[in-house]
Amino acid sequence: MNKLPIESIIDKIIPYTYSTQSQPLRKDITTFYFIYNRFSEIFKLNKDLFNNDFAWYYLVISDEIQKHYRVKILNQTPQEFRESNFNKTYIKNKSDVYIIRTLLAKMAPVERLKFVFSIGS
Repeated sequence: MNKLPIESIIDKIIPYTYSTQSQPLRKDITTFYFIYNRFSEIFKLNKDLFNNDFAWYYLVISDEIQKHYRVKILNQTPQEFRESNFNKTYIKNKSDVYIIRTLLAKMAPVERLKFVFSIGS
């Protein structure tokens, strides 16, 4: 059996194995990383406020994002949220970084921006 030349595979077959992502998905990914990376920048600018303790800072952000998600997206009371399957699946016994990344990923791009603007208000 003959093998295909590598040039044919690279030039003729490989280009058809990739497809570009849709504009909404690219926007979603871009805003996710933009906002997630801003948290690191905010910490660097305000690290004295948090005694140079990144874990404490992430705890504060985790609490804020959980509250925002519970109130603005799920429309649940604290008790409903604690008892929900959502909490048991995505929040309970998870690290603060995991919670932040998961809830940011579940938000629409506009909702992520609303969250960032709501911090501290």
